[in-house]
Amino acid sequence: MNKKALNILLIPGALIIWALILLKIFSFSKKPEIETYSSPIHLDPQDTVLHIDTLKIYANYRDPFLPSSIKMSSITKSNESLIKPVQNKVNAILPWPKISYRGLIKSIKDGKERILLTISDRCIIVEMNSDIEGIKIIANYPDSLKIQYKKETKTISKN
Repeated sequence: MNKKALNILLIPGALIIWALILLKIFSFSKKPEIETYSSPIHLDPQDTVLHIDTLKIYANYRDPFLPSSIKMSSITKSNESLIKPVQNKVNAILPWPKISYRGLIKSIKDGKERILLTISDRCIIVEMNSDIEGIKIIANYPDSLKIQYKKETKTISKN
């Protein structure tokens, strides 16, 4: 074969091969077309009810990054006054439910403060001086809560 005939065969062959390579590259870069089907949504105006949250969390605790505004007074007592004789009291140990104090919630509408508690792995919102499962809230402090359970009183700190 002469040189001219060889060029006539090889140039179109090379162009076809390069065209196939470019076609493969561009076909991978295109986003695939996804067919979507939609059905009409029928909304009933009675079903769409907006509930506006009327509670506001009342975070009444000190900022840990600011210097402490409460100064602890140092207590100086002799060791003799700290040692007291041990008295043997036999009290029935009362099994308390697992209680944790989560925070204070203040209502915007009526200004009442409610307490967020977790009692036996259930989250409960309680008002002051209410009795829930035998647990009565006696006092509320910024960092703790004083509660009474079957005539026994404990102070629980905020978690």
